[in-house]
Amino acid sequence: MPTATEALLLAALEAVCHEILHVRRLYPLDSFTGATVLGGCSIHVSRHPRVVEYIAETMEMVVQAMLAGMANQISITLRNNRVKDNPIISETYTLQFGNNLPDLCKGGSNHEQQKLLADMERCWRNILLSIIGLGGTKDTTRQPWGEDATFQISFQTELPLLSSEKSTLLQQQLSSKSWCATDESETNQEQHVELQKNPQRRYRPIHRGTVGDLLIEFAMILE
Repeated sequence: MPTATEALLLAALEAVCHEILHVRRLYPLDSFTGATVLGGCSIHVSRHPRVVEYIAETMEMVVQAMLAGMANQISITLRNNRVKDNPIISETYTLQFGNNLPDLCKGGSNHEQQKLLADMERCWRNILLSIIGLGGTKDTTRQPWGEDATFQISFQTELPLLSSEKSTLLQQQLSSKSWCATDESETNQEQHVELQKNPQRRYRPIHRGTVGDLLIEFAMILE
């Protein structure tokens, strides 16, 4: 059975991903249904079985990495594949947070744990409301997506952690090819160069919230 913290994080991250897909209209609007999460926040959830399964399985792994102190950034990338054999990365939504989440969730009295959960729920609900608010902005009403548009979820970790004891589950996923590792140092450097070279690519902060000493930042990179 997942802990209350795990359940909250999983529900929040799944909701974030589904609502981004809906707001950006990556898939037809009639392929989504309404849902209520995080104490009354109304969102939209994909009804496509493969989309639902991919988000659920991926976010379960992400939550475990977060609580193990292995993940400090999650990225949801929307790709427009209208150029054959050359996917164009159009938008990337990032969630950045510190590595102190495990310490924040350890121990404490029942009252402290309840307060932590309430603060986390409030923070994630505000992030969701920020995403919902993107629906009417100019940035999210640009060119339509192609019929073969898709999305990908990834998270950033420190490579030395992959050999630590707490990464057993992730190692299993890597071995089974369910996940694959990339060289984040090269990825970050390339992204930094692209942001400098290409004035059409913009970094837009969307929401910033705190839970205790934990800072959570949500942003969008547009190309």
